[in-house]
Amino acid sequence: MNKIPFYGYLTWPNFTDWLVTICLCVLFVLAGVSMGSVRPNTHLLLLPGFALLLSLHGVWYLTVKSAERLSLIPFLFLPFLLWAAFSSGRISPMAWRGWQDWIYYMEAFILLWVLCNNGQTVSHLWFICISALIPVGYGTLLGFYQLFQNPNKIADAFVGVPIEMSGEYVGRSIGVFVDPHSFALLLLFLFPCIFFVGLSRRLSVLLRILCLYIAAILLVITVLTEVFWVLIGLVIMLLTVACFLYKNLSKRIRAGLSWATAFLLFAGLLIVFNEVIREQALLAWSTDGEGVRRLLWPEALNLAMENIVFGGGGGAFRLLLEQSPRIGMSHEVQTPLNDILHLSVEYGLLGLLFIVVPILLLLIASNRSLSRQPYQKYSGRTRKRLVMPTQRFFISLSLIGALAFFVGSFLHGVLLLPALLFHGTLFLGVLIKTSFKRTLILPHHWFVRSIYGIFALFAGLTFWDFASPVLRAREIEMVASQRLEEIVERKLHLSGNLETLNEVLAEYANGCLLDPENADLWLGRSQASAQRIFTNPSLFREIGEESLVFAKRAVEISPSYNRAWSQLGLAYALSGNTDAAEEALLKGLALAPNSSNAHYYWSSFAGAFEDKMEAAKKSAKRAVEINPQNGPALRVNRKLNIL
Repeated sequence: MNKIPFYGYLTWPNFTDWLVTICLCVLFVLAGVSMGSVRPNTHLLLLPGFALLLSLHGVWYLTVKSAERLSLIPFLFLPFLLWAAFSSGRISPMAWRGWQDWIYYMEAFILLWVLCNNGQTVSHLWFICISALIPVGYGTLLGFYQLFQNPNKIADAFVGVPIEMSGEYVGRSIGVFVDPHSFALLLLFLFPCIFFVGLSRRLSVLLRILCLYIAAILLVITVLTEVFWVLIGLVIMLLTVACFLYKNLSKRIRAGLSWATAFLLFAGLLIVFNEVIREQALLAWSTDGEGVRRLLWPEALNLAMENIVFGGGGGAFRLLLEQSPRIGMSHEVQTPLNDILHLSVEYGLLGLLFIVVPILLLLIASNRSLSRQPYQKYSGRTRKRLVMPTQRFFISLSLIGALAFFVGSFLHGVLLLPALLFHGTLFLGVLIKTSFKRTLILPHHWFVRSIYGIFALFAGLTFWDFASPVLRAREIEMVASQRLEEIVERKLHLSGNLETLNEVLAEYANGCLLDPENADLWLGRSQASAQRIFTNPSLFREIGEESLVFAKRAVEISPSYNRAWSQLGLAYALSGNTDAAEEALLKGLALAPNSSNAHYYWSSFAGAFEDKMEAAKKSAKRAVEINPQNGPALRVNRKLNIL
């Protein structure tokens, strides 16, 4: 049987295995270079890839000529997937957000299943690992460019719609993401892995020098992101790499401390002598910067304790935080910047155990497998060169990557960043492949193989069919909301030209058809419909009734959604029912007593009545205190104070 270097044997199983490997690599690259696939429209590009991946996996199993073992390890994560689906469908007040998160988790499971059962040789593993580095290399090149340019143009090119980034990101390295924190996470994952490869005696001297050079570049670009929580993670990982390189404890301590000290001195010099980085470092300690964790972490813990067993529901963190009676945030927050707290708040102790226990078991078992491997062995025909054994090398590499992933999960959070979640899955998949044997043997019969292949194809297509409308509807909601805000800010709805507003209404209508259980779509549709009153004031009742229908649908989908109640109140007011408007607006305010918008909506309504003037002034003042950047609230506050 012919064998080609690196490729392997000329057989159908090996050919289909390489097709699966190439599909995996394409998914990793696309997820990385498309802004981390955090935007639904860029993520939609990946969905056909997951259907194709499962189909190719099924074709591969059809081509094997002998009974092929399958790994059962990924099944350890099925309880979490089932619980997350139940939580999103039955518990969550924001099910449409929960299902979007579940899609990301399901994609990670598909990747893990295929990684554990395909990629049969070391060549496949090297090909996948090198492909996963492509977004890092591309992002590093962009990072140096972004120090001198506004990164908006780069982001716009990938998304297809204008992206407005915060002014604080100008002059900072963001790579292929929309913010420097996400890029810093990716660098945190991969720097210790490349640093380990450069120091371990496995590759040739030339390749090791190249890896150390790349590691140095990544270290520099990490500092240039001007993200300072990542410095803690890098110090932890430098100490960790030493533990995998040396057997002697004193060598581990000396090497780890010397690397960490040298890195901190380098970072300190940059902070001291670079005014821009120094100013950003000072800002990082405030609650307006990275110090916001001092507010988010205690509050997330309080929210978790309120629903300690079952959690508040998948995708519900944003709503639960907004409705917190303890703190008020001046901007919308999607995550507590800590995955442990995030999982605890949304899925409770039950969901946390479903994901943490399997990972801990895998890490413990892998560490035991690693302890049985020798640190070095002779290689080559002359047997004069000591190298790290292949299995120890890959187990150590995957363990380092997995530990870096968990450090990043604790310091910032990765669950809502698909590209980073997929990199964590890659580390876990390689860890399982190198530490555990595949145990499941299906009967080697053409009928069984056909059933498995058909099931893989059916699963891929079903997942694509389920996920596509959810993500398309979410993207429509995001784009339509952005366009509606632009219409209001530029006062296009006052010009008499309703063409743009009608386009936004049509977009919302299409989104509601795709995902009729997305309350944000109905809410935005109600808001957009209400804007027509400014050009047709004589039709206020008809417009109000239409807006009211959409707002009622949002409340019906999520009865505890404060924004839906506030919009319902505005729609009632527009249609002339002031009593129902007052009741709905007060309901929204009661659900979110520390929401700037809830206070603004109530004050703008109550300010029209003499007997409610004091309550209106109080709410307007509170809205500005919570969010000093809330322009409409500032205007209402000034108006009421004049009156």
